This record gives sequence, structure tokens and C-alpha cells, in this order.
Amino acid sequence: MSDISPHALPLAGIRVLSFEQFGAEPFGTLQLADAGADVMKVEDPVLGGDVGRTVPPYRARETSLFFETFNRGKRSIALDLRTAEGRATFHALVPCVDAVFCNLRGDQPARLGLRYADLCELNPRVVCCSLSGFGQTGPRAGAGTYDYVVQALTGWMSLTGEPDAPPTKTGLSLVDWSRWPTAKRAIVASSRRSSTRTLAPLRTSPAPCALARGPGRPAPPPPRRV
Repeated sequence: MSDISPHALPLAGIRVLSFEQFGAEPFGTLQLADAGADVMKVEDPVLGGDVGRTVPPYRARETSLFFETFNRGKRSIALDLRTAEGRATFHALVPCVDAVFCNLRGDQPARLGLRYADLCELNPRVVCCSLSGFGQTGPRAGAGTYDYVVQALTGWMSLTGEPDAPPTKTGLSLVDWSRWPTAKRAIVASSRRSSTRTLAPLRTSPAPCALARGPGRPAPPPPRRV
């Protein structure tokens, strides 16, 4: 067990409210929590909470090893933004936090009121970050996606697998993991600067992050075996 005081960690005093589920955003806010941030995870009671609670094979009652792995060191609250009571509770929390995260489909932040434009009157210094599948504009803004879909779209799968086999997903969800360093650096920098100025919202999606770190196009075919 570490003997480092939580108050000595670099993000001590930073409060984060995160509308997150499954792996991509919980992985990122886990890093913020490990660095000392106070992360409050918001779960949808209508859906039974984060779907990560049900991921097999190791699960019991209302949790799983997958969920515990990505959500240690966080607090959790059940909040339904579809109701007036849920929205009122959310609005009461916004002035108390430094950042609001979400990893919903690109059209959901506007519908649920999670954008900076929706929250700036409650807290002008709040940092809003959205990790959506295809961003908040464009023809795919309302589409959901998973790591393996973006691996296929950006050519990552062409680098994995046997020479004579079809393209293959990497064992780990590397696209999900790759976009978080981008978001985390922006969040940390913005939270430190937001004490003196208002800031533009932060948005990232897996496709541009994968293109920046991957091949950008399918790899050339392997040589034929004789």
C-alpha cells in the first residue's frame, strides 16, 4: 500500500463529474483518480448502471472484475437526466466541479445538456470533455461505435493477424486507450488555466486518434508463400 498522502498527488483538489460507461472513459478517469482527482461517476439507473458491471467472466451481484478494474478510487451516483429531479441534482453539482466528462454518442451531449454552452452559466470555469465515437458534427455524429470498428476503419486491423488470414483486431482495445492521453493532457492543462479564463469545450473521438497513431491506410499485402 502506498504511503503517499492523497493530498500530495498532482491532481489533488480537482473534482470531476463523469457520465461514463464500459471501458474507454472509465479507463481515462481512472488515471485522473490515480493522480489524485476526486472522480464522481454518474450511472444511469434506468439501464441498471454502467454496462461494465455485467461484463463476464468474473461477475457477482451488481459488479464484475472488469468494472472494479476500471473504476477503483471513484465515487458513484445514480442520476437520470431525463427527469426534472435528476437535472436539478446535476445542475447543483456543476458549480462544485472542475470538469464534466461524457463518452456518449456525439448527439447526446446537446440532448442531455452536457456541453459547455449548457453549463457555462452555472460554472464559467468548468472544463467539458466529450469522447464520442465520431465527434459531435458530421453524418456519423449520432452513431455509436466500439474499438474494433475504428480499428477496421483506420487500417489498424491490417497490421494484426496471420499473413494469410483476414485482418484481425488487436487483443487489447488500443484505440480506446490511445485517445485518452490526448484528452488527459488537454483536461489537465485546461483545468489549470481555467482559474483565470473561460475555455472552449474539449472534444475527441477514436477515429482521428487512431489515424494519428496508426497506419492511416491498410498495409500492403504480405508476400505470397511459394
